[in-house]
Amino acid sequence: MKITFETLSDLNDPRERVLVVEHFVQDLCRACGEDPADGAMMLLTSAALVAMKHGGVPKGEVLTVLMTALGHATDAAGHWWGEKYPAPALHS
Repeated sequence: MKITFETLSDLNDPRERVLVVEHFVQDLCRACGEDPADGAMMLLTSAALVAMKHGGVPKGEVLTVLMTALGHATDAAGHWWGEKYPAPALHS
């Protein structure tokens, strides 16, 4: 299914925006001949760049910021999509 802004019901809904990003990453990976699962690394690298470039996060603090964000993202995905994609147990 091709996702376009016109096919989305509500871009104010963060779940809709997440689905747009997911589909875009899948399409980008396929266009490059890469496994769509490799999109996770692309997204993490992009998140690190955004944190440093636009968030003013010093390079030495990016790991902590991304770990915290990944924890929140995992919780959100679990709440939004339930047990269809169960979140892994986090160990401290």
